[in-house]
Amino acid sequence: MTGKGVGVAVIDTGIAGDLPDFRRHSNTRESRVVASAVTNPCAKEATDNYGHGTHVAGLIAGNSMALQGDDYSSYSRNMGIAPGADLISVKVADEDGNSDVLDVIYGLQFAVDNKVAHNIRVINLSLSSTVAESYLTDPLDAAVEQAWNAGIVVVAAAGNEGTQADAVTYAPGNDPYVITVGAVNDRNTKTVLDDVLAPWSSHGLTQDGVRKPEVLAPGTSLTAAVAPNSDITKQCTACISGEGRYFKMGGTSMSAAIVSGTVALLLEEHPTWTPNQVKGALVQKLVNVPGVGGEVNVQESRNAVNPTSNVGLTPSTTIDTTTGLIDWTRASFRRASFRDASDSGLNANWTRASFRCTCSLIEVADPVDPTRASFRRASFRRASFRKTADFDK
Repeated sequence: MTGKGVGVAVIDTGIAGDLPDFRRHSNTRESRVVASAVTNPCAKEATDNYGHGTHVAGLIAGNSMALQGDDYSSYSRNMGIAPGADLISVKVADEDGNSDVLDVIYGLQFAVDNKVAHNIRVINLSLSSTVAESYLTDPLDAAVEQAWNAGIVVVAAAGNEGTQADAVTYAPGNDPYVITVGAVNDRNTKTVLDDVLAPWSSHGLTQDGVRKPEVLAPGTSLTAAVAPNSDITKQCTACISGEGRYFKMGGTSMSAAIVSGTVALLLEEHPTWTPNQVKGALVQKLVNVPGVGGEVNVQESRNAVNPTSNVGLTPSTTIDTTTGLIDWTRASFRRASFRDASDSGLNANWTRASFRCTCSLIEVADPVDPTRASFRRASFRRASFRKTADFDK
């Protein structure tokens, strides 16, 4: 299993899709980043200038076997979980990694709208809102539920807040439908029995009484592709390796990527599985790590029998229970429309949300010019890519 043919949407800071690790084969420059979208109106281009999204994408589907002829010293050393999967880059951040929740909502909608065109079966969300709210009313939670109901498995990072009282109360990781992922330190051994919970990995009860995360995965000292000259490379020069091609980083962002790659493998083997079945298979076959929790086990999950999950859950108040999609007449945010921009360096489908903002106001409380926006101010909340304190944890 390599995840071949499965589309994984990485809703993040973009992907440097022209890197060799994302080539379809070692003897071609065709990228497995088959499409890209930009939903942040302050972003200048489709590629990743911050670095977070490329690292996440590398853990999901990087393939250093494609380096042969470019850098033999790094050949096959840094493999993603699903090195045959296709990637869909959905850039929801500006060039400095800043984003608003509405940008993320539009990114989710892009994935839903283009699911069939690119066989998008997985969405990775290594981010979280900075405002805690019940999943029943949070607009970002409504958007992830719509994606889930549309047949896309949504994987979210638990966050890096440890045992703080509000650690798991932020969207989208607080939504009971999605797969929320916490981090373990695997101590660089092959067995999981000596794994320990990363002390900064968020865990606990949400404001709605839901225990999160459901699954754990490695999340410390993970090396993956890095976008050249991106911001994160300047924050930790000691984390760079492979002649500048790779970067070491830790956090539940990385753990979520590991699980998104795992889901791609499962869907390659079981293409008819629904999101509820995929989540059920993962949860049914977790490896019990004493005193830690349940860690993903892809080999056993492949053989799950009649997997199911999310039985009896109450959906967001914005979700139409008949269609499973957002009822836009009840939503405090509007549906995005996308226009063709067609100038991506990847020769992929590059689109941008057709709303405008005053980007010079990005540092103030409300970065959107309300006189030119057709959605309410109340629908805006800042999003953040929560990072660990040290890149080389």
